[in-house]
Amino acid sequence: MKKKAVVAGILAASMLFTACSIFDTGSRSRSRRDRDRDDDDDGNGFTRPAVETTEEPTAATTTSAAPTAAPTEVTTPASGYSDDVFVDAYFSYREILEANEEEIRAYDWMVFEGGTASDGVMEPTEDCPCALADVTGDTIPDLLIMKAETDYMATLEIYSYDPESGESILIYTEDGFDVLAGGGGRYLIASMDDNCLFIYKGSGDEEWTDIYSIYAYNHTIQSMEIAGELTCYEYLNDGYDEYLQEYYIGDEPISEEDFLWYRQEALEYFEYVLQFNYISDEDMIEYSQDVSHVAFSYDEMHDLLADLVVSLSV
Repeated sequence: MKKKAVVAGILAASMLFTACSIFDTGSRSRSRRDRDRDDDDDGNGFTRPAVETTEEPTAATTTSAAPTAAPTEVTTPASGYSDDVFVDAYFSYREILEANEEEIRAYDWMVFEGGTASDGVMEPTEDCPCALADVTGDTIPDLLIMKAETDYMATLEIYSYDPESGESILIYTEDGFDVLAGGGGRYLIASMDDNCLFIYKGSGDEEWTDIYSIYAYNHTIQSMEIAGELTCYEYLNDGYDEYLQEYYIGDEPISEEDFLWYRQEALEYFEYVLQFNYISDEDMIEYSQDVSHVAFSYDEMHDLLADLVVSLSV
């Protein structure tokens, strides 16, 4: 059965875009896998029935080894754009790569010298600071790069190609996205069905914060906008002898059960894994293995863009 689209309600006069509604507290429902097997749902797959008749999913508990290979090519989806538009986009992306080559190559601590992958941790097999995937929904792949302007802090940038202006535009940037501390931070970036972007970040020391965010593209302002966010805070109690957790959806406190349900629901909508580093979350590892990883080194991305230009120009 064709997968149900997850669309939602972040729709305002000044923000005319469609976003994933997974983190919508008013519409918790059964899991995506249950919905895909059900031909008699309500048509949108995200309305909880008045009486719950299906057991809700539980968090996955199986940890698997990390994928070891990335795809060697990215296919261009069918669209209303001519091949010339894609050629121009790939030329533009290659110029962005070349202009940022030094900083992209400087982000070299995804796999640091002497580092090894421990059991239950998904680590990159090489430094892959570039990715190519459509996160705006216009069928033109978007360019993601990680670059380091210092020897301890990296910036995430995502570029989209605008056919009307004939230029690439920066649609998302975050300074200090990854900080070199103990080999690097924990994060995972994935594209999702319905052209949403998933970003997980974990940070802390004695206290820890996990943030799971979903972004959707706002065509009006040509930028990625937050569409939903889950947060888990872990901290020591007053006696410093026990860790406590607090869970939130946006600013609203929720139970651990609800937090785990929403998190799993988001993971099930992964389309491509674009970037990751030091992932130990068992659920995230499991669902990340069900999809392709499309992270590339600088040289691989540069060559890929050149190959795409040639293939479309023949």
